[in-house]
Amino acid sequence: MKLSFLYVGLLAAASASPLAIIDELKVDCDANIMYKLISFFETNNPDYDARQCSRSSESGFSAGIVNFSTRYGDALAVIEQIESDSNYNGQFDDMKPALERYAESSSSSTSGISEFCEQWVAVADSKVDFLGHQINVLNKKYYEPAYEYISDMNLEYALTKTVLFDTAIAHGAGSGSSSLGGLIKKTNSKFTKDTSGPSGSTIKVGDYEVDEITWLEKYLDAREELGSSYDKIRIKSYRNLIRDKNYDFDWPARVFDWNDERKDLPCSSVGLSI
Repeated sequence: MKLSFLYVGLLAAASASPLAIIDELKVDCDANIMYKLISFFETNNPDYDARQCSRSSESGFSAGIVNFSTRYGDALAVIEQIESDSNYNGQFDDMKPALERYAESSSSSTSGISEFCEQWVAVADSKVDFLGHQINVLNKKYYEPAYEYISDMNLEYALTKTVLFDTAIAHGAGSGSSSLGGLIKKTNSKFTKDTSGPSGSTIKVGDYEVDEITWLEKYLDAREELGSSYDKIRIKSYRNLIRDKNYDFDWPARVFDWNDERKDLPCSSVGLSI
């Protein structure tokens, strides 16, 4: 089964060893490219840059492999995750109350956390398993909610799963009209009969049998209709992977960076060290 580790290992992320996660990403190319794409679209760097950190007027501070933010609480989730690491030296202890307030109120303020990036880099340069902990949080907050939809729909292809995972990160995994659940509902409403297609994988959409990649194309249409500039390069890249018929990442993923330049993302261990 493709993405077997994602079914067995990543869904046990709460108890998974960060080192075990990294080791698996080194050998499982489906998972390797999935996570590489997720990181690439968020940071423009495919090499799992756990160390990077920057100030953002929209998000407060954004840091790590998918720009975990102080505004939306996932940066705080990473900090709470590393507190259990025996090598963590409390670099964020003094900022914790402010980080909790900003996450609770969705505030982009940086008052009281001005040294956030300095401390983030200090943790990255320490013996803390920082990359593994970040992937652990990524799984808990985004992959596991997306997997509920992936499992219910019995999706086969790594590409379709990646698009849903990415939507959970970019738009949330809830049921609102612009979130993952809402977009799936909108896409499903487009199908009123059995629909064949090119992929060889059939999924159940209501009472109908629908080709998985045909469904994915309609899903990308629905996501594009949101009009988010944040999605432009992502959707262009996903459509390119469909044109390439690279549904299961059997060869390097041809995608586009923030400057609209093409990049080939292979299965590799670059950046997978902690």
